[in-house]
Amino acid sequence: MSADVPSGHIAESSKAAQRPRWLQVACQGENALIVLALAAMMLLPVVEIISRKLFHRGVSGSSSIVQHLTLIVGMLGGAIAAREGRLLALSPAQTLLKGWVKRGAQIFSSGFAAAITTFLAVSSYGYVMAMRPLGKVLVYGIPIWTIQLFLPVGFALIALRLIWRGGERWQGRLMVLGLAVVVSVLGFWAAIAAERMMIPALVVLGLGTL
Repeated sequence: MSADVPSGHIAESSKAAQRPRWLQVACQGENALIVLALAAMMLLPVVEIISRKLFHRGVSGSSSIVQHLTLIVGMLGGAIAAREGRLLALSPAQTLLKGWVKRGAQIFSSGFAAAITTFLAVSSYGYVMAMRPLGKVLVYGIPIWTIQLFLPVGFALIALRLIWRGGERWQGRLMVLGLAVVVSVLGFWAAIAAERMMIPALVVLGLGTL
């Protein structure tokens, strides 16, 4: 018996095979890192139980380790989903569109999503830099801020991949990049009070979500 493989999966596999060698290695490293983090999350509770049974003591900071592994898995998972074009959409509207209307909707939603993700990357980087001087340690001398760096790095990767996958050709990608830059500039440096931008921003957010 043979199973039918969806054409979308075949297309994604062929695209992955066409990537440059260095990019394939980078993607494999990214995949391996999230596998290691997931494996550690599963094994740590088991090690904790065995350690308490045999040695009457648990793993130091095990709950905190699992929390930070969850952060790593979440950010890497989002970055990989963006890399493979599998980020979840909140609306199926694009599947109902055809031709230039669909391409325009994809460019708009991708550019706006990339801008929002850029805001998150910048904000999380500021948070990590604010936490760094506190000198907090996770376990075994590992500074917490080094794990928290997955926040800005993950959001930055998602933003770049949203731009790259926002169009099939360079023209579309440049339009996505341009829209993301315009929205980011308005968000960071516009000389307009935040209260006055709230309603227009919510309207654009609603369109982007749709």
